[in-house]
Amino acid sequence: MQGLLQRAHNAGPHVGALCGCIEQRRNQYGAREILGVLSLVKRLGIALIDDCCRIALEASTPYFRTVRRLAVRSGPGPSVKQVDDLIRDLSHYRSVIDCRTNQDHEPDRTRSLPPPTPSVGHG
Repeated sequence: MQGLLQRAHNAGPHVGALCGCIEQRRNQYGAREILGVLSLVKRLGIALIDDCCRIALEASTPYFRTVRRLAVRSGPGPSVKQVDDLIRDLSHYRSVIDCRTNQDHEPDRTRSLPPPTPSVGHG
């Protein structure tokens, strides 16, 4: 159990404090909760889980479930690439907008006119 608590303290100050509360509350039966918190650290990152542990401690709910729920709610969203082959350079979009909003030319109004109807002859 001391090894788990040492790993928790190494992960972050709030992670260590929360795991210490778990150990005080549950004694040796808190090992699974502590392992759960450490697995969240490994999976989601130290910064996020340490912050979630801080919130759980401030709310006086030092439980694995609380940390997990906070991590799921405030976890990282889908990552968005800033550079990709499908993303065009901003100058391209600027030129398209300039072309569309340029008022130097007369708009083509023939597209909005109805097609000419053939004359009907009587005969």
